[in-house]
Amino acid sequence: QIAFLASFLALGLFGLEFRLEPLQAFLCLASALLTQALFLKALAVPEAGFQSAVVTGLGVTLLLRTDTYWVHPLSACVGIAGKFLVRARGKHLFNPANLGVVFALLVTGRAWVSPAQWGHELSSAGWVVLLGAAIALRARTADVSLAFLGSFLALCALRILWLGQRWAVLGHRLDD
Repeated sequence: QIAFLASFLALGLFGLEFRLEPLQAFLCLASALLTQALFLKALAVPEAGFQSAVVTGLGVTLLLRTDTYWVHPLSACVGIAGKFLVRARGKHLFNPANLGVVFALLVTGRAWVSPAQWGHELSSAGWVVLLGAAIALRARTADVSLAFLGSFLALCALRILWLGQRWAVLGHRLDD
């Protein structure tokens, strides 16, 4: 998963020219790792690694856009901290990267998410779908991805019906 996310980041930085500076990515990853280390030490968690922190840092870096240097690291810190502080039955409740991104969007006033950053090239989309499917199948979480995709398509179809639009609108909506 880390290799796939890192390849997405490399594609974005060097192939698609994301509106992201390498320093922002570095600060985000460093913050995630440092926060993980501090919580592991403070809570004396035995044999917990840093893979989750790397995935969180890469996830925040891939999803979040900002024109500052502090939003990415703060978001990664909040995401990792949430993993340790917001728990039920011994498990964290939120995906740390998503928690960090939502925090940035709702609290900082300096962040946004841009789906258009991936461009419209079929090769890029194919790479993202292929590697995303490989990760979801390997982690045995493909059901979540398929449920999201099915729900998204159903809601788009309901919107088309509600507004009385032509079905071609669905194709345009998916092309965005």
